[in-house]
Amino acid sequence: MYIPPVRKYVFKSLSAIMLVVMVLSLFPGAVLAASAFSQTPASSFSSQSGIQLENSTEGGQNVAFIDNGDYIAFSNVDFGSGASSIDVRVASNNNGGQIEVRLDNPNGTLIGTVTVPGTGGWQSWVTRSAPVSSVTGVHTLYLKFTGGTGNLFNVLWFKFNSGSSGDGDVVGHLFAGYQGWFNAAGDGSPNGGWVHWSKNSSAPSAGGNVNFELYPDTREYSKLYQTDLANLGNGSPAKLFSSYDQDTVNKHFEWMKTYNIDGAALQRFGADESDTP
Repeated sequence: MYIPPVRKYVFKSLSAIMLVVMVLSLFPGAVLAASAFSQTPASSFSSQSGIQLENSTEGGQNVAFIDNGDYIAFSNVDFGSGASSIDVRVASNNNGGQIEVRLDNPNGTLIGTVTVPGTGGWQSWVTRSAPVSSVTGVHTLYLKFTGGTGNLFNVLWFKFNSGSSGDGDVVGHLFAGYQGWFNAAGDGSPNGGWVHWSKNSSAPSAGGNVNFELYPDTREYSKLYQTDLANLGNGSPAKLFSSYDQDTVNKHFEWMKTYNIDGAALQRFGADESDTP
């Protein structure tokens, strides 16, 4: 028998507890389905292969000592009328790897893949997101871990997001202006310099060519580029990000999602106007 989704099974009244007891008494084979759209601790798996648990600095326990081919599984996960993406809280003091999102068995239908970067520590947590193909109804969910040799990364929690709401009225929604034109020397971009950081993008990123009133917080970026500036006040090397890197753009949009920003307006300067064709 199928019972509508319930997550964490926390009941706020005696009547709610009695209702569950009555249902389970009448239908001893009943299984409580869990909503895919609730934040689920990775440690609450129904089965696993190869992993261990450890205490997390963010509370609770995280899945750890993950090697290539390991997995965790969650039975009776209800995707309702459809999921569009997945968020996963991860950390890695190595090179990271991938999380394959599969249905019903470890090698079942692949509906999405989350790329996990190195984060600088086994408890240096970041949230990574990835789209998933259309999935509905109740399934056993498998998170299968792939990558190189040794321990890959840790996982704290995951949650799915429902389908896109589509186009709509902008009234009552929060939008951010987004400047996606920052480049860095050595990032592989066609510009090949410190575009938008410096007055002269082909000159070194040093005093007189680049100045800061507020230096960007670069701790969550997976890739940074050394500048010619002096070390920061805390002694750390002065490095900057490049918007040419996909992980940088993903990080910016992750922040927008975290802080409930509904959309972004990409800012670009057009060429100077002219009265000639």
